[in-house]
Amino acid sequence: MVVCAVSGIALTACHDDNAPGTRSSPVAPSQVPLAGTLWSADHETGDLSQWYADEGGGEFNSGAASSSATNEVAHSGRYSARITIRTPGTSAVRLFRWNESRTIPEAYYSAWYYFPRGYRVADWWNVFQFKSRNGAANDPFWSLQVGNRPSGAMYLYLDWWDGLTIEGPHRGEFGGRSYDQTVKDVPVGNWTHIQVFLRQSGSFDGQVIVWQDGGELFNVRDVRTRYPAANGANEWSVNNYAAAIMPSPTTIYIDDAVISRSRIGP
Repeated sequence: MVVCAVSGIALTACHDDNAPGTRSSPVAPSQVPLAGTLWSADHETGDLSQWYADEGGGEFNSGAASSSATNEVAHSGRYSARITIRTPGTSAVRLFRWNESRTIPEAYYSAWYYFPRGYRVADWWNVFQFKSRNGAANDPFWSLQVGNRPSGAMYLYLDWWDGLTIEGPHRGEFGGRSYDQTVKDVPVGNWTHIQVFLRQSGSFDGQVIVWQDGGELFNVRDVRTRYPAANGANEWSVNNYAAAIMPSPTTIYIDDAVISRSRIGP
């Protein structure tokens, strides 16, 4: 086990990892786009078409997984994205954007998440990731995973995928790395805001900062975030992507996703 320190926080572990809603509150007005917004999805179109805007993203589902707009619960307005793994086994919903990250190397990526119940994660559960291309390969570099504390509470940890053979995340390091935190759990039955600042780097001058509900969870510096290849720019997705979660089916909701030049508060 490797012990890591992030932003002065002593992390409890650093390990190798692979990488029915009801409306929770009165309906709020649709979120107004803020200055510096590059792209956003509030799902008030009643579908997931905003993820496809300008041919810059879309839905990529595999296994027993499905995604759709729903009015079962919403952070603002009437609709959110409902993303579900229907049966146990490796399956994924991935809502991608790549137009913005291919042209802008530093940006803030955020979304509101709603977990309607507590889940038990048998192995890994990827809910937010940055991938990079290298020829035919399109691999996750950094992701936010959901794990369980000894009490069963869910929480976020930051993961550098152990399937990468490239040097990283820091110079001289190889193999998977996971960064834990004891700052905050994932709430059940309430919306939580996840925001990540990404400074892309094919060498070792990148940075990843993670906030949950405005509180900083991680700040890793001088790291690689992508392949050095010319087409290796990071691509962002929000996910419901796991090997095995109980109980089944596993549903979470996403709303008010934003890519911006400046930080957006919860």
